[in-house]
Amino acid sequence: MLKKLYMFSWSKHIILLLLFTVSFSLLKAQEIQISGYISEEESSQPVQAALYTNHQDEGLKSNSAGFFTFSWKANQNLRLEVSSSSHEKKVITFNPKSDTLLYVDLKAITLQEVLAKASKTQVGRSSVSMDIEKLKSIPPVMGEADILKTFTLFPGIAVGNEGTTGLFVRGGTPDQNLLLLDEAVIFNPSHLLGFISVFNQNAIESATVYKGNFPSKYGGRLSSIVDVEMKDGSESEERKGSLSIGLLSSNIILSGNGEKFSYMLSGRSTYLTLALIPNNIRYTYRQTDNTFNYWMEDVNAKVNFQPSEDHKLTFSVYQTGDYFTSKERDTPLTNELHIDWGNQLASLQHTGLLKNDFIIENSLTYSRYKYQLEALQSNEQNTAVDTAFANSSATHNVSLKSQLNKEINKKLSLDIGLQQQYYFFNPRFYNQTSDNTDFGAQSLWETGLFLDLKYDVSDYLKINGGYRHSFYLSRSEFYAIPEPRISLDYQWSSNLSFNLGFTKMAQPIHLLNSSSGLPNDNWVPAGENIRPAIAYQINGGFSRALPSVNGELSIEGYAKIMNDLIDYPYGYSFYSIAAGPLDEIVEKEGVGRTYGIETYYEMQWEQFSSWLSYTYSVNTRQFDGINQGEVFLANFDRRHDMSLSLNYQASKKWNFNAVFNLQSGRPFTAPRAIIQNPGGLEQVVYGPRNNSRLPIYHRLDLGAEYSFTKKGRDRKWSFGVINAYNRVNPFYYHLTPKMTGSNTSGTVDFFENQYSGKGFLPFLPYVSYQINLFKNRK
Repeated sequence: MLKKLYMFSWSKHIILLLLFTVSFSLLKAQEIQISGYISEEESSQPVQAALYTNHQDEGLKSNSAGFFTFSWKANQNLRLEVSSSSHEKKVITFNPKSDTLLYVDLKAITLQEVLAKASKTQVGRSSVSMDIEKLKSIPPVMGEADILKTFTLFPGIAVGNEGTTGLFVRGGTPDQNLLLLDEAVIFNPSHLLGFISVFNQNAIESATVYKGNFPSKYGGRLSSIVDVEMKDGSESEERKGSLSIGLLSSNIILSGNGEKFSYMLSGRSTYLTLALIPNNIRYTYRQTDNTFNYWMEDVNAKVNFQPSEDHKLTFSVYQTGDYFTSKERDTPLTNELHIDWGNQLASLQHTGLLKNDFIIENSLTYSRYKYQLEALQSNEQNTAVDTAFANSSATHNVSLKSQLNKEINKKLSLDIGLQQQYYFFNPRFYNQTSDNTDFGAQSLWETGLFLDLKYDVSDYLKINGGYRHSFYLSRSEFYAIPEPRISLDYQWSSNLSFNLGFTKMAQPIHLLNSSSGLPNDNWVPAGENIRPAIAYQINGGFSRALPSVNGELSIEGYAKIMNDLIDYPYGYSFYSIAAGPLDEIVEKEGVGRTYGIETYYEMQWEQFSSWLSYTYSVNTRQFDGINQGEVFLANFDRRHDMSLSLNYQASKKWNFNAVFNLQSGRPFTAPRAIIQNPGGLEQVVYGPRNNSRLPIYHRLDLGAEYSFTKKGRDRKWSFGVINAYNRVNPFYYHLTPKMTGSNTSGTVDFFENQYSGKGFLPFLPYVSYQINLFKNRK
């Protein structure tokens, strides 16, 4: 009996020992969570950086808020390398025993050091990520650096008329671009009738444009996504601020912090109206018969609040306003034109770390675009006569989006989310003296369910699969549209990679305007008469690193088909909007076909850097009711588009840059003859749609910057010239017919067109001065 008890006692101890050993092994193998935020040491701005663990070749990346998270085994040594092209590399080594939250500060490097490291703007795979330092290296327009204009220097992205800000991406139109500022929609991106964009570069942290391979979290547009983020406030103890004064406008930016929060505030305004005062006085005293006035403003504000280590809130607002007035005296009448337009945005964003390694991103945004155009004619007694014309429109958007991100393992990551949007339109209001025509407000509900999977099949092959299902409800019409996306990246060698992608996109709203640079945007939602537009795009290419020149060469081809487009029919334009509701008078079910090849070459050698982009593309449209149903060139078909950018960092103080742009002239419809109708009146006969093409467009811009420190404050002079050799690139053409003959009855006169171009941007010097408002910390 005692022997049995003794054996049982030993057996129990052995079992307990085995259980303890297994538990200890499990404890050692227990996975813990390593999370953190990456920010810039000086400005405290979040940094998107690459992270590598224990000398691995493949790493992960922090998101736009600088946040990262990954799993690790407890009590296993961790070597974490954090790197960014514009910051010094940082290595952290430690032995984590439990869940750990890290705050990683990276030291920014100077532009000269960036060039030495061969930092490059990320181009390829149908996207361009703009480094803010790259933006600063482009000659500004009269001292105003412009993100949208800088994007047009890259392949596949073109601008419309001289001086305008609308983007034409891979054969699309400006309304087919989704412009986001801190997740809020911008409907019209132009100041000064399109001369400069609404993005104040001093308030912008980063910008990315997608031309294809769209992440599934984006939807609602056919051609591109332009995602812009405002700067966060400074989280350091040092207040920051700068003042810039240029010929066109001035802007100011301030940033600072308090307990658990930081802020950024910037404002920009033009003082062109002050320069116009003498001419206005001359007009008042009848010394001239023409005058105009213009005022522009925009305000950016952002507040960051971090209630805990795992959660961060940001609230940002943005407002723009443009006010234009012109007067022309034609005795005894006076003609007046008043145009007001502007955007209002508000955005609330939340980023948080949840259990089981999930990152949640929520956003609630509101956007409004409003414009009003009024044309008046009065006599000398200032009494309006019955030729008054007015048009106004307001567009509203409310969006709620929630997204979960999860790195399932080192090879597979998942993004899943839901977006709900509400659009409200008042597309047009027409007034002719006392006769009012209001076609009523319209609305549209949009719901998007989206999923993205990123899978590393091997060290060489990566697959990104995405799916978005969009639901639209407008005027009792319901549409459900699947939008699959997939892309493959294959790393053939350390210097050569290939990519291939397919994307389907849907757009439930359409835009009609005058295409003359005026901000008269009339948005039309899909409904009973107009279906959502659909685009199918396939793209593929390769990218090759060129170590010998410290550069890169990428070539990518694409083909895109767009269905259910709309356009004005013959004889209609913006000025014909009184004819009826827009969804009833427009041509529908149009088809767009576009294809092209994009080439990008970048090299950097010591203090010199350059890039060259070239695009060959064909862009056509086809409508049953236009051009007799035949295919015609799209309005902004640019067969050839080439841009060359050069930058030379001569010293720590001096930087020189130059940009040259060459494009095919855009198509237009030219008249062919004049006939006499049965009533004896002359009538112009036009040829096929877009049967002629304007001359080649080309322009050279030169710039220089001198940076220095005086009395403890950083300062900078910027100066240069726009259109250095005074090329006349016409904003529009005046056509004068030259008669070449008549038919036998004399009822038809044939002629050739003689063109007289009216330029918009002559040889134009500029200068601007920037100074930090606070002294540098010693």
